[in-house]
Amino acid sequence: MPKVDNVCDLYSSYYDEWKKTMVVLDGESSIKAAAETYLPRLGGQLQGEYDAYKARGSFFNATNRVLQGLTGVVIRKPAQLELPDDLMDMVKDMTNDGLSFDELLKAVIDDDLSYGFLGCLVDMPVNGGSEAMPYVALYQCFDILNWRTYIDKSGRRKLNFLVLREQIDELTDDIFVVNTKKQYRVCLLDEDGYWMVQMYEERASEFVAEGKIFVQVGDDIYPMIAGRKMNYIPFVFFNTLGNAPYPEKSLLVDVVNLNIKHWQVSVDYYHGLHWCALPTPWFAGFPKEAQLTIGSSKGICSEDPNAKAGMLEFTGAGIAAIEKSLDKIERQMAVIGARMLEEQKRSAEVAETLKIRASGDTASLATVVNGIETGMEMIFKYLARWKKISEEDINITLNKDFLPERLSSADVLAYLKSYIGGAMSLDTFLHNLKEGEIIPGDRTIEDEKELIMASDARPFTSEQDLELGGEEEEEEEVAEEL
Repeated sequence: MPKVDNVCDLYSSYYDEWKKTMVVLDGESSIKAAAETYLPRLGGQLQGEYDAYKARGSFFNATNRVLQGLTGVVIRKPAQLELPDDLMDMVKDMTNDGLSFDELLKAVIDDDLSYGFLGCLVDMPVNGGSEAMPYVALYQCFDILNWRTYIDKSGRRKLNFLVLREQIDELTDDIFVVNTKKQYRVCLLDEDGYWMVQMYEERASEFVAEGKIFVQVGDDIYPMIAGRKMNYIPFVFFNTLGNAPYPEKSLLVDVVNLNIKHWQVSVDYYHGLHWCALPTPWFAGFPKEAQLTIGSSKGICSEDPNAKAGMLEFTGAGIAAIEKSLDKIERQMAVIGARMLEEQKRSAEVAETLKIRASGDTASLATVVNGIETGMEMIFKYLARWKKISEEDINITLNKDFLPERLSSADVLAYLKSYIGGAMSLDTFLHNLKEGEIIPGDRTIEDEKELIMASDARPFTSEQDLELGGEEEEEEEVAEEL
């Protein structure tokens, strides 16, 4: 029997790291459900005591905040797409579940930053007829189970075997009930070097030790373009460093590890507060059988002049030490997470200092973005092949300006002077305004020129129009109006 769900060594070596990241990103309910995997039991704790110990903890999901911050700085400016018209029509609906390019891009960025490994298959529906359109299917690291490559005659590494896990919904006799089951897509190059697809289903069986068997569904499939078989598997890998067919350490893994440590310390903190936050009354010199009450409505009397009463209150430094430990871990996560977790006092730093200080944080993010750019271009090239159009005029440019830096009024006025004086063209002037985030990010230079020509306002043609040479305050007012 074929063991279709067998995973390769690389998958096995990274799985625990991926699982840990997934649990942390899922938040408090998932990390509490993981129990002793990420929160060891204290010595001598019974199950009920451990459950109460765990329940008191509060999980601060710093990892998810870092992820959203890093993804946000990449997509804060829209991607620039240069595509043939036939491909531009697909931008609004690219996947088999209806994701647009922007939605697919965000999913790829999230997964690449989180796990350092994912992939996209570019395929065409089987028996889709003349109206069928190619589509992109995204697979998370957990569903890319097995793959192999080889060096072809040209010396290039080529994918020749790939197993992808999928989930499909199966209708039942009850319209309110849907059965979700697993299926496996096996892509391989046959003996002649052509792409062949086999589909397998997992079924229960009492005749094998594993309790399940894998059955091929349907015949072998040979995808074709214009009636010709394909000598490659149109699958694009993404990892932290580029598009090689193997996982890499994710950018978030160090934050994930610190986040788990923060969770463990926070549980100890709230556990300590539970036991020492409330004062405990004590009495000495009173009969054991005495019924003593606390409160202003009743007095406490004793015939023993040496009798005493008081309240036990926590006075040690243990809780404070735990608080300091939590603060230290949060600062470490802030540094590793590109300073996304704590408020930055940037007003006290000049722009150049900020650029130098942040260069280490953005270097790795830029590497990820470069790989995603290349991978997305390859996806569109595969789509172009399916649609039998040229793949030469395909260019994807993602935002790499991670640190927003709006032009000052003085800079705007300086550019305007250069334009009016003939030292700068209108296109260059508007380009600088766009790069300086004066012109909206979703508006092109051509759009801005059309708006200028269509408006009633007369463009500046001379320094006299600006009344240049006046007071500095007047110059700033003009720049602000622009």
